[in-house]
Amino acid sequence: MTQPQTYSEFPPPPPRSFSPPTSKGLAIAAMVLGFCSFIPCLGMLTGITAVILGIVSLATRQAGKGMAVIGLVAGIAGPVFWIVLWIGGLVGIVPRTFMKAKEQANIAVCSGNLNAVAKAIFLYRNDHDDKFPPDTDALVDAGLLLDDAFKCPSAKSTRTCDYFIHFPSSPDAPGETIIACDFKGNHGNGRNVLYLDGRVQLMKEEDFFQAELDETQNAEFKAALTQIEWP
Repeated sequence: MTQPQTYSEFPPPPPRSFSPPTSKGLAIAAMVLGFCSFIPCLGMLTGITAVILGIVSLATRQAGKGMAVIGLVAGIAGPVFWIVLWIGGLVGIVPRTFMKAKEQANIAVCSGNLNAVAKAIFLYRNDHDDKFPPDTDALVDAGLLLDDAFKCPSAKSTRTCDYFIHFPSSPDAPGETIIACDFKGNHGNGRNVLYLDGRVQLMKEEDFFQAELDETQNAEFKAALTQIEWP
């Protein structure tokens, strides 16, 4: 009787041992670039690169997991830091720039108003034997000026006229004589100043008082102005 043929079973192959990659190159690069993302002008580029390298290192399970995580976090934090800083800077700079530009425009309008006053005075004197008008209302009544010409766009007061205007007692006053200026505070630390010859000049408060008003021809104007602003 024939015995059934038996087949010997082959033993299973021994399990393969798995050793994780020992290379830390990507993790180290991610960490270094992550820290570099806090350097001005390099933050965005190095940050994005650090995030990519960190993700690749973690996805391929390379060594240096901690460094890869640090690089990933720093690569995100760096660009975010600079974006927040830029936005904060813009929030602070843009309003100041706008206000400065607006004030410059107001100064130009104010200078134009005083130029209009100078021309109106010239025309009035030309029609009245070189005499100065008794007051600013005479210029309006003569149709030489509109009431808007007496309003400074930067002034916060409720005055009907935002300029101090004082005519010399002598019709022969020199052209360097001051006849009008902004009231104090219309333009911060500056004033538009109108001279008899029609010039309008913007000057600082200290220059106005320490230089211009001390000139002999401006003695009357200074006395009248100080009575109004420092009674």
